[in-house]
Amino acid sequence: MNRRLKVWDRLGDDLKPRTLNEDVAKEISLKELPGVLKDILKGKIHGRTIVKL
Repeated sequence: MNRRLKVWDRLGDDLKPRTLNEDVAKEISLKELPGVLKDILKGKIHGRTIVKL
């Protein structure tokens, strides 16, 4: 069990991809939303899209 905890700690630290947040989530403005919604419906968007109000 101890080895498993060490592996999980490393996955969250030195083995974690540096661009993970940028690869998973994108922040857009409310003004950009109509264009992004079209891309979502076309299946062009992957991950999360956060709308900054």
